[in-house]
Amino acid sequence: MPVRVAGRGWRFGEAIMKIVVVGSGKVGSRLAMELVEEGHEVTIIARTTESLHRLPESFAGRIVVGLGMNRYVLEEAGIREAEALAAVTEDDSLNIAAAKVAKEQFGVLRVVSRIYDPELAEFYMQQGIATICPTRMVVGRAKESLFAPIGPVKSDAEGVC
Repeated sequence: MPVRVAGRGWRFGEAIMKIVVVGSGKVGSRLAMELVEEGHEVTIIARTTESLHRLPESFAGRIVVGLGMNRYVLEEAGIREAEALAAVTEDDSLNIAAAKVAKEQFGVLRVVSRIYDPELAEFYMQQGIATICPTRMVVGRAKESLFAPIGPVKSDAEGVC
């Protein structure tokens, strides 16, 4: 059954979302490209134009250059109409600041922030901000691999590069 979402279009089975991605590094660029390929309206915020080299020239999303925690930059990126924000820079402080501004000042309900520091990630999760902690993820996978039965090496379907 088709679904209409906030005047943004029709799509079978799932909603088209307007998403702001803060960060244009490996993770931010990849996330933005995959979301655009899935049909979402994506704006990526990059600190500098030089940091956009990972995006193909054919990238169909919007690009805003500036600091992703700045409310005016977020407004230029369309945060007032966005259903979601992903803050995935290499900077924990910037990610948290962007997530907090999106959630608290603009009322964005779906906000996720990449946080490398496990203690900070836990603290902000308790404050209601969804976090992804690569440090915990890598430690968990490393321990799994260290104690896995010896045998042929299998590919991790969820992202071995």
